[in-house]
Amino acid sequence: MFLLDGPADAPLTIALAHGAGAPMDSPFMAFFAEGLANRGYHVARFEFPYMAARRAGGNRRPPDQPSVLIETWRTVIAELGAELGAKRLVIGGKSLGGRIASMLADDAGVPTFGARAKAARSRGAATVPPMRARRSGDWHVGRADDKPRRRAEHQFLADPA
Repeated sequence: MFLLDGPADAPLTIALAHGAGAPMDSPFMAFFAEGLANRGYHVARFEFPYMAARRAGGNRRPPDQPSVLIETWRTVIAELGAELGAKRLVIGGKSLGGRIASMLADDAGVPTFGARAKAARSRGAATVPPMRARRSGDWHVGRADDKPRRRAEHQFLADPA
């Protein structure tokens, strides 16, 4: 289920989800995971069900419904959190994966990285226009020039400003 990079005994494990169109082993995800691993982090990449089905069957599919994506993240957090403890787990991803991670981070009790927050230096994701944020379900993110609205941990692994 997981594609692992970096030392298993690292102080932090970063769970990374892919974006809507490319799998967990895409060149971008591999580059990003290797970069984190080279800095001493343990990285666990995974795929949402629609992408795993695409890998198995070869047919391109649209992303799953948000409820399925959120439940998949909850399963990943439960599996890795049981192994590591919540204090050693950070979640995030590229575009869609980071967005869903940021949606449930507070409820799951884990910090996020790479989600759509200015402090996290958004990794491959556009921010939501301010007038659309409430309608799109991105109320927790806000505009690129706003401060992150939910967790101080958005800055957890961010580059210095």
